[in-house]
Amino acid sequence: MDLHRFNVPMLLVAPGIQEKFGHRIHTVGNQTVAIIEDDRILVLPNRLAPKQYRYRLGAAAQAVLQPVADEAMLARLQTYVQIASTSLMNNTAGARADQ
Repeated sequence: MDLHRFNVPMLLVAPGIQEKFGHRIHTVGNQTVAIIEDDRILVLPNRLAPKQYRYRLGAAAQAVLQPVADEAMLARLQTYVQIASTSLMNNTAGARADQ
């Protein structure tokens, strides 16, 4: 199964959201973001260094901080955030190509 097709930017819908986060403030993505691949999760907190963990779910769940973040995974996360932010700022999130 290709889970990459489920990558969807978080979209908040509520009165005043566009005015507060997208319409007047030019930094739309100011929250912590993460990407999960296999048994790894890369967390990119706002204005902090990235942290990568190896994790396991289930009865013996655990997350172990890795000493170095995977640069290729970090590049994919940063690209995704850039594309999602641009889409939200241009009001094209969820738009089809023929519209």
